[in-house]
This record gives sequence, structure tokens and C-alpha cells, in this order.
Amino acid sequence: MGQDFSGKVAVVTGAAMGIGLGVAELLAASGARVVMVDLDRDRLLQEETQLRSLGREVLAVHASVSDSASMAEVMATANRSFGGVDVVAGCAGVVRYGNAEDQTEDEWDLQIDTNLKALYLAAKHAVPYMRARGGGVFVQLASIQAFVTQSAVTAYTASKGGVVALVRSIAVDYAADGIRAVAVAPASVDTPMLRQAAAMSATETHSEQDVLDDWAKSHPLGRLLQVKDVAKLVAFLASDDASMITGTTVTIDGGLLSQNAVRR
Repeated sequence: MGQDFSGKVAVVTGAAMGIGLGVAELLAASGARVVMVDLDRDRLLQEETQLRSLGREVLAVHASVSDSASMAEVMATANRSFGGVDVVAGCAGVVRYGNAEDQTEDEWDLQIDTNLKALYLAAKHAVPYMRARGGGVFVQLASIQAFVTQSAVTAYTASKGGVVALVRSIAVDYAADGIRAVAVAPASVDTPMLRQAAAMSATETHSEQDVLDDWAKSHPLGRLLQVKDVAKLVAFLASDDASMITGTTVTIDGGLLSQNAVRR
């Protein structure tokens, strides 16, 4: 049985595709009124229309998660339209490949702002509404790359490690207000962003699908995570069933972090 979010208001960032869309769909199907936030206006409006056709209470808001004024307006819109903010699921994310030498400052700033600063801004502008409702929950997407890393993901890894640390701080600062903060750290999830990365790694003799299959085999459970796997975990952590879980990061990685780097 899934969680019941009847009477709850959720703000989901990165909601036009991938994990963010999956989370928005699941929370809305579970009774939440959902504010869907994304920079991709056209795709966001398409998904809003689709969900409304299913009878879901959703509202699309075109906004940048790294802009303070935009995030203030997102939370104010949730309050005006639905009566408050109970859950913020931070699913917006971006990756640009490069090491410390060849990563440009603009690429660094984009990833830190989108993946990390966005959580700070969400807390800054959502906490007053959560406090007025008697509490709330932040569930932020981190990554297993907060704990281990591959090559040429300098800024991405730094941003996800920052998420893990910032979640702890928010959890401690606002526990007395009944506000929880948790991070979710997935391994490889079958999303448009992952498929784009696979396409970049493909060669004439090793196709995009071959790359995806290789990545799937690197997980002890032998498959890539699906969006629904992560969405269900986010929903659980945002629910009252997880009322004593805060200030921590929950991994969902098919056993990837548990294995030795050398497999026999």
C-alpha cells in the first residue's frame, strides 16, 4: 500500500521529466496537490495537461531553482493556490563533465547552483510556510557520487556531497519546527539524462544500449534503477511513515556501494 498525501501540498522541482516527473506523478496520484517546477516550459505544460486529464490537482510553474526571487514566488504560489507547503522534493539536477582543469567556471556555477544552491533557496523560502502548517519535509536528490566518484565529474560530485551536508544542517536547525530534511542517493537511474550520458560514451562498435547494459551489470542486482524505484522512496521519506527519519541520506543503488571495485 502506498502513502496517503490527501490534504498535503508538495512542490516538486525538475518536474518536467525524469525523476522529478515520476515523483510529481506519484505524489499527485497519492492525493497531494502538487506544484510542478521546471525551466522547460513547453514540456512542463504538457505534463501538467496530462496529469490534469487524470484528475490530478497539479499546477505548473516555470521557474529557475537557482534564482531566489523565482523560488520565493514558487512557494508563494503554492501557498496562494493550495494553502501552504508541506513537502519540497528537490529533483532538479544537471551534470557537465570535466575535471578541475578543464571544467569551466560557468559549468561549475551551473551545477553548484542547480544541484546545491537550489536546496538552500527552497529552505529559505519554504520554511515559513511549513512552520505555519506545523511542519514539513524536504527530500533532496543527492547521488552515490556524494560518496564515491568516477572521473571528470568534479562539480557534480562536489554539489551532491554538499547536498548530503546541507540536509544535515537543515534537519538540525528546523527540527523544533517539526521540519525534516532527508537526501536520497541513487545509483544509475534510467532517465533522459542517463541516456544522454550513455550516448556520449557510445562508439561505432559499442552502442548507447551496450553502454547502458554495461552500467546495469555493474550493479549487483543486475539492472538500472527505474524512475518509479526512486519516486517510491521519495514518497515514503516524505510521508508520516518516515516521521523519525531526518538529517540523513538514504541510498538506493542496487548494491553498488556494497561491492568491491574489483569483481571476480
